[in-house]
Amino acid sequence: MGLYDAFVFFMHQGYQFMYFRIANGNNDPPVFNYLEGDGIPTQAYSSFSEFLKESVEDHIRILKNRGKLQVRF
Repeated sequence: MGLYDAFVFFMHQGYQFMYFRIANGNNDPPVFNYLEGDGIPTQAYSSFSEFLKESVEDHIRILKNRGKLQVRF
């Protein structure tokens, strides 16, 4: 099984990357994480939308903790 159908959307310094498979036609596929030295990729998120949601929530939390984000209503 090759990764000929992998869509890589994140890479960190060439030793870690995240991807999803496009061949199965899933509109919201699971996200896999590969870390050099671990050998086998692991499923990091059940869907790409879950990855996006958690990434945005983490970023907002970090900005709030640094005092750089103020919510105004």
